Amino acid sequence: MVKILAPARSFEGCTAAFNAGAHGVYLGSKTWSRGTAAHALSDPEIAKCIGLAKTANRLVHVAVNTIPGYKDTGLFMERCLYYASLGVDGLIVNDFGLIAGLMTMDNSVPVYASVGCGINNIADVEFYVGLGVKGIVLPPGVSPYAIKTIKEKYRVKVEIFGEVMIEPFLFGKCWLGSYCSLNRKNMEGKECFLGSAKRGGCSKGCKARWEVFRGKDLLTGNYELSFEPYSLLKSLKAYQAAGVDIIKIQGRDLNLEVVVDIVKNYKNVLGGNEHKN
Repeated sequence: MVKILAPARSFEGCTAAFNAGAHGVYLGSKTWSRGTAAHALSDPEIAKCIGLAKTANRLVHVAVNTIPGYKDTGLFMERCLYYASLGVDGLIVNDFGLIAGLMTMDNSVPVYASVGCGINNIADVEFYVGLGVKGIVLPPGVSPYAIKTIKEKYRVKVEIFGEVMIEPFLFGKCWLGSYCSLNRKNMEGKECFLGSAKRGGCSKGCKARWEVFRGKDLLTGNYELSFEPYSLLKSLKAYQAAGVDIIKIQGRDLNLEVVVDIVKNYKNVLGGNEHKN
């Protein structure tokens, strides 16, 4: 059965997504996820959402997809093991060295290789399956044929984006914020580089208006990077037949009402009211 994974940036958002029919939610961990802190949850909030999910027989995935520095790697591992002890269903991790380290420490930790891991072919899939991940998050545009090939060969959960904005840079690997705005700060014992999605908090420089010059001549003072919406809604049945496990809705910054509407649209196409793990 295909499961719908909705974004949530609060306990209220988690509750609303479940009420709309989502089979699960994904949350950002404060200081440990790529998104802005305003759209991430504290550990007590995450624990509360996991408790609700267990009661309702739903899923919770937590994004711990920053890449810590040398001093913070131990803290990163501790935080992942803590979420695993709460019963989280998936930890979204963005670095193969960290994934290997987690699997060595405890191979029962439910790690999902993030879209930022750049899984683009069957050799990449085999590598991450070999590390022991529970699931893989594939970039937008992967075909039903590719999903079917993976599912026939490997016992691994396959997650793809159903609703997403195609970015003008490598998906899940943007460094733009680090160049636009970078403020080093110690938060909860961790060295954060606010403004860098890679190290904990994106400044959203991609959404700014840019001045574009040719030499010294100003061509435009209001240039905006292009983002293209991408949706699987019309081809959802083909992906369902191919064996995809999870359809992910991008957007922890989306309004709650928008998330609810998208979830309902996907539920209408997929049908069914089951919420089994």
